[in-house]
Amino acid sequence: MRTLVAALTASALSCTHWAKLVTVPIDSADASVLVDDAFEFLSSELPPATSVIVFPRDSDTEPLNGGLRRTCVRSGYALGPAYGPNAARRVWASFRRAGGGYLLELDLTGVAMTRWYMRTRAGKLVAAGPRMVRRAS
Repeated sequence: MRTLVAALTASALSCTHWAKLVTVPIDSADASVLVDDAFEFLSSELPPATSVIVFPRDSDTEPLNGGLRRTCVRSGYALGPAYGPNAARRVWASFRRAGGGYLLELDLTGVAMTRWYMRTRAGKLVAAGPRMVRRAS
């Protein structure tokens, strides 16, 4: 039941646009968990050797998109322009409070992933539900 509630909440709260949202502060431990999860999904959707991606301009100033961008570059992704005939796939991630937990959102231009997170009693951030994926038709 808990997984179903988390999945439905994540789906309902999913946001697949490029605009900034009010997000929660992310420390290095949280960023590590979130970047690993986001990268695992991103790399399953867009293979590094053949994918060109772009992040928001200010991505390096915050831990989630900045960490994800650095991980992608180290893993062989090419960074390119957001517009034009050879436009890159835009990548955008956010992490925010939602209900009694948190929601990780990742948008890959046409593919959106959300995942519900909770904190353990010790304060560690853990995934509390499956990834919910929505594809543009």
